[in-house]
This record gives sequence, structure tokens and C-alpha cells, in this order.
Amino acid sequence: MRRRMTDHLAAERRAILDKALDHVPFDGWTERSLRQGAADAGFDDIMVQRAFPRGGAEAIEFWSLDTDREMAAALAEQAAQKDKRIESLSAEKGALQDKLDKQDVLEMQAQGLRAQNAALAQTLADCEAFLRGDHDATPEDQCYMRGAMS
Repeated sequence: MRRRMTDHLAAERRAILDKALDHVPFDGWTERSLRQGAADAGFDDIMVQRAFPRGGAEAIEFWSLDTDREMAAALAEQAAQKDKRIESLSAEKGALQDKLDKQDVLEMQAQGLRAQNAALAQTLADCEAFLRGDHDATPEDQCYMRGAMS
């Protein structure tokens, strides 16, 4: 029957296992590797028995579950970062679209001003011509200023 690992020894298990991994390539997943790891981490042999009562098999199980948890957390962090980046890019896209929209509005306004300036320039030229006495060249019914000068 499998014993469920309790969280109160998780820190000790990690500390022992982190140090024991240095010895595993030479001694395998043995009691000796675990004892050496415990000594390197500042624990005695009794802590090895408490942390991994089934020895190397339990150490492998803990290591496998722990690295799976770390991997899942890293993947979740990557996904969160990707989501943040997507949100950021979406916001940047929206800001750029707003700028383009404003630029379009400004361009339309500028075109309108250019058209108004052309009409004002024509009006100014017509007024100057009128003051010079050149007003008789345009028939009264075609003059846009008809009635304004009376």
C-alpha cells in the first residue's frame, strides 16, 4: 500500500534529494546516496528514514512528482506570460489603430482646410479684382457674391 507523502517533510525531502542527486550517478538510487545527500544537507540518517521510509523507490517517486509539479508551474507561468504579451500587443495594436484613426481624421480635416483655402483664395482674388474695378467681367447671375455688395 502506497503511503501518501505529507507536506510537513517536503522541504527536508527536497534538501536531501537535491544533495543526493550528486551521488546518484555513482551509487544509484540507493540508501547510501540518500544518507550521503542527507549528510551534505545537514541531516542525520534518522531524517532519511523519516523522509524516505521506502528508500530509493520513494525518493524517485518524490523526485518525479516534484519535477512534474515544477514543470507544470513553469508551463503555467509561460502561458501566463504569453497571455500578458498577447494583451500587451493587443493594447499596442489598439493604440496604433487609434493613432491611425486620428491621423485619418486630421488628413480629412487638412483636405477640407485646403479646399476652404482654395475657396478663400478665390474669394480674395475676386475681391481684389472688384476693388480694381474688374467686377464687370463676371455676369451678375453667375457671381457667388451676388447681393452681398449692395
